[in-house]
Amino acid sequence: TLENCGQYVFASCAIRNVQFAEGAQYIGDYMFSGNPLTTIKIPASITYFGTGAFNGCRSLASVTFEDGLTYISQYAFRNCTNLKNISLPPSVKRIEAYAFAASGAANVDLGQVEYIGGNAFEKCMSLEKIVMPDTVTSVGQSVFYQCELLMDVTLSQNLTNLSSGLFVNCIGLSNVSDIPASVTRFDGGFGNCWQLTSIWFWGDQPTGMQMTQRSLELLRDSGLTCYYPGNNPTWDVVKDYANWVPYDHRHEWAVDEVLEEPTCIIAGRARYKCTVEGCTETKEDYVDPLGHVFDENGYCTREDCGEFYLLYHSQANRTIMIDGVSTYYTGDNIVIPDK
Repeated sequence: TLENCGQYVFASCAIRNVQFAEGAQYIGDYMFSGNPLTTIKIPASITYFGTGAFNGCRSLASVTFEDGLTYISQYAFRNCTNLKNISLPPSVKRIEAYAFAASGAANVDLGQVEYIGGNAFEKCMSLEKIVMPDTVTSVGQSVFYQCELLMDVTLSQNLTNLSSGLFVNCIGLSNVSDIPASVTRFDGGFGNCWQLTSIWFWGDQPTGMQMTQRSLELLRDSGLTCYYPGNNPTWDVVKDYANWVPYDHRHEWAVDEVLEEPTCIIAGRARYKCTVEGCTETKEDYVDPLGHVFDENGYCTREDCGEFYLLYHSQANRTIMIDGVSTYYTGDNIVIPDK
């Protein structure tokens, strides 16, 4: 049982278990860095811990934060590659720089955080979705840099800035909620987000929106279409950029006619029409692939699937029969051309 200790006290000491005494107030810098801890519980009496307190604890799989901690220090859980579930209590208001960088973070509940520091979640390769609570008002640079599996982002409705590098190299990012009117500074942040086709700036009056020339060029070079309220004169700075499109309403698209039927793995094409009253706009665009439907033997049941034979991932690490031959299946899809 530990109360208060200073920096580096137990760094790289092969400690597997630790219990903090009720009444402990802080954890020193890099105190448990590099240890094979698997589970820790931070009592409510600890209101802060030092830089890198659990940095590099690669076996750490579970952290319980009791309500009392006020911020997550920089590098606190960096390189904790087995830490997949993160749930912060309401008392935590700040996440400092690199706090969870290169960790195994996959499911993240930000609680009532108000500030997220630079690179806090960079290179979290298991992170697919993030929801910023409306308590978040500011973010540092490159917070989600190179989170390659990140696909879906919901922004805080009270966010005041979109920082440089915020989502750079998030190559799987395909959906970002509307940019709220509260944003007064925009420095790009979407470079190399190749799956992201558009972003919307929404709100009656984005007063004080600052657009640097560099941020505009980065958005243009990323191939993003940026929609902005065309009847708002504060947006004159973007009118010379072809990828900035004014709108008087946001289109709501529905399929009007299927032009090419999608298959399990190949996208189709369709003509879409806007369903907003009074709008006659149409467009042609892709229809998502249907995806495979497997039966209990692993066969896709769709008629248009051809001769492919795919195995359930749920059958991983078991012996199965393939064409009468007993085979040990490890988890990767096996494709056999002749069904």
